[in-house]
Amino acid sequence: MIILKSYNKTIFGEIIYLFGPVKSTQHEARKILSVRKPPFLVIADEQTNGYGRRGSKWLSPPGGLYLTWVTKNVEQLGVTLVIALAIAKTVDRFTDGKVIIKWPNDVFILDKKCAGVIAELEGENLLIGVGINTGESPDPEEFAALNLSAPERMYFFRVFLEMLAPLWLEFVQNGLKSILDEYNEYALSKGSFITTHAGDEVVHGEIIEVTERGSLLIKTETGTRELTAGKIINST
Repeated sequence: MIILKSYNKTIFGEIIYLFGPVKSTQHEARKILSVRKPPFLVIADEQTNGYGRRGSKWLSPPGGLYLTWVTKNVEQLGVTLVIALAIAKTVDRFTDGKVIIKWPNDVFILDKKCAGVIAELEGENLLIGVGINTGESPDPEEFAALNLSAPERMYFFRVFLEMLAPLWLEFVQNGLKSILDEYNEYALSKGSFITTHAGDEVVHGEIIEVTERGSLLIKTETGTRELTAGKIINST
């Protein structure tokens, strides 16, 4: 473990914990949280048991950027959408491919996933986990990657924090509505037809909008549905 100084002490804390291979940054963050107050950042070069929403496995080979930001919980809805926007804006700086956010927080380059976000509560604290394929793709048929060198990867990380800091302050003070226009610049557009997993249900419909609460309004054969959680598995 290496300890570094943070970019923005007010938002991200004074210390960044930098690891080589770990089980997961969420796991390491919980251990640190038992002896240190937030905020702080945990970064790893590799995860042996990385995971995403609903326990899905996140392939985390060496060379990726895997991090957990531990901060006090906020009352605003839509935390992972803000993080996804910061990722999308950063990835956009490092690729010529079209960057897309698939609601709520999966970031794609063209039709291949590049990054994901998970947020978990631990008491009064929020553990925000991020996985970004900054190195080689774990599966080129399914995942996009940026193929960055180690120095480029650390520069990417700094740019990500620089993108996230103002978005986070705006979000905490004024809610998701304050950054929704920017989010929609990357999100699948109104009128796109999607298939999504919502719990145990598969839902087909046409996107109407992402709401100020972070939910997704879609038009289905039976009427309008508001999805508060889910995963888009197909889109046209």
